[in-house]
Amino acid sequence: MPLPIKSPPLWLFILLLFVVIELLLGVLGSWLNPSLQYARSAILHGEVWRVVTGHLVHLGLVHTLLNMSGLVLIMHLFGSLLPVRVWLCCGLLMALGISAGFLLFNPELSYYAGMSGVLHGLLLFGIGLALLRNELYPRWLLVLIGCGVVGKLFSEQLPSYDIYYLQEHMHAAVIVDAHLYGAIIGLSLLPVIHFWRKHGGRKS
Repeated sequence: MPLPIKSPPLWLFILLLFVVIELLLGVLGSWLNPSLQYARSAILHGEVWRVVTGHLVHLGLVHTLLNMSGLVLIMHLFGSLLPVRVWLCCGLLMALGISAGFLLFNPELSYYAGMSGVLHGLLLFGIGLALLRNELYPRWLLVLIGCGVVGKLFSEQLPSYDIYYLQEHMHAAVIVDAHLYGAIIGLSLLPVIHFWRKHGGRKS
């Protein structure tokens, strides 16, 4: 008797759909970015959707591919730990928090586009969740990866860090504070989600 074929999890279908949409946005970036990217002046004048959409558009197709590769890797590693709706909510909260950080602490930042800040938050969030639940991977490996991410964040805040290392592909500096804000928010969400999971949250 043949073994039943298991259907792919829901998060995988949604992830693939999201990646396709992001690639389309990357191709149409020069047309859509002016209306969707984070733009401080426009937000302060009422275009509040940019606090979210600024994290969905990118500075060209290469930038999009880099971020989508990171997203696929994170979800491959940790996507099974939570329902897809929770991942989506966490990503949304990270996007909002990063934009709030820009508005409060980076008044010199006029424009921003990209998902790297959210990705840093999701990565540390996933590592922390796997550690708390003692699932998926050996604890030493999770700690090692987490320390590597924290070390990267620390090095990015040093005056000697080269924020223009992707200039050839993005034609802009890397906004390292987005990574820092995303990581802080990701770690802040960790105890909230862990408590929710222990007191009635169910995986779907």
